[in-house]
Amino acid sequence: MSTIRDRATARKRPKRRVGTAVQVRDRGVVTLPKPLRERYGLGVGDVLDVLDLDGVFVLSPRASVVPELAAEIERLRLEAGYTTEELLESLRGERERYVRERYGDDFVDGLSVPDSDTGSTSSSSEA
Repeated sequence: MSTIRDRATARKRPKRRVGTAVQVRDRGVVTLPKPLRERYGLGVGDVLDVLDLDGVFVLSPRASVVPELAAEIERLRLEAGYTTEELLESLRGERERYVRERYGDDFVDGLSVPDSDTGSTSSSSEA
């Protein structure tokens, strides 16, 4: 017969983590049990990092940083008062400057760059 103290102690204990067996199938596919996918919000196409600890595998969802980076770039663009077109033009100029410093003027001058208005190509020095 359990006492009130036993029941109170039992409620305070953390849930015991129970392992689940999964099977490696063709092409190395492993299916995560549905309760785990639901608990952690995992869906088709989500990426997991696999950490090998001397034969013990740890799976960890990889959080995409793209949405956060996009939001930060947009915030900085608005703060600086740039239009999207001005930002893109500035990035094109920075990219060309970087490539010229890294590979030299002859390399850059020999590249063809699509004209955004006509779709035809021209030398980058003419763009």
